Amino acid sequence: MAAKDAPNALKSVLGSAEFPGQTELLSIAMSTYLQMNDVEARLWFENNKESLQPAQLDGFEASFARFASMKKNFADAWKQTEGIDNPELKRKIEGDIWQNERKSVIAEVGKDPQAFIEKITAGNSQHAPYWIETAIEQWVARDGDGAWTWYEDNRSSLTPEQNEAVALAYARQALKTGQPETAAEWAKHVVTPKFEAKIRAEIEAAAKSAQ
Repeated sequence: MAAKDAPNALKSVLGSAEFPGQTELLSIAMSTYLQMNDVEARLWFENNKESLQPAQLDGFEASFARFASMKKNFADAWKQTEGIDNPELKRKIEGDIWQNERKSVIAEVGKDPQAFIEKITAGNSQHAPYWIETAIEQWVARDGDGAWTWYEDNRSSLTPEQNEAVALAYARQALKTGQPETAAEWAKHVVTPKFEAKIRAEIEAAAKSAQ
């Protein structure tokens, strides 16, 4: 589809009576439009959004989130999901963004784990603090002593949220090596309820399997 044909394609789909899959079809059409001319695509949306139904709006918001994720603008992608009302669609898009961001994080950490983490701790990264867990996990696998030395040197300056991410990484590392008691000690530093519940469940499961 050429960029000049995208408005007609969108108009054609919107002009039809609602049908199963219409939201996804609109999202695909807008995604194509964005890849060819994102400025023109966004202008089209602004000029037409007042006439759109809620489900149609969700489809377009999903396409904007996907496009931002594809461009590695993850902060923008997460922000865009806030406009998606359909819970199922929102979960799907959030899952896609998370997978894309994880791949990007692992690639960045592979180049320089310390630089990656310090950009987050300094507030100069688009990545949320919880990605420190993935960074520490990758760093420990490559250079455990280097990761631990960095943590020992910097732990006092980390925020509770940042310390939590490190704690989760070391707790899960302990579980991998069959040390649920050590994992439980690290879990004491996890302050976010949903993360605490998850790591506690993992520790309990590991302890039971070891009996």
